[in-house]
Amino acid sequence: MKKVTATGQSVEEAVNLALAQLNSTKDRVEIEIEDEGKKGFLVYLVQGRQSSM
Repeated sequence: MKKVTATGQSVEEAVNLALAQLNSTKDRVEIEIEDEGKKGFLVYLVQGRQSSM
């Protein structure tokens, strides 16, 4: 499982930057918005889902 963080002027920008770091798409990651500050957004993306039985 890989985890990256990214910041941007909007949530969409931060998500796109993190997706580029993972070389992945939105449907293959979990997205968590960590901080919606006044100057930007901090987003965590985790690639690789765990399954339980």
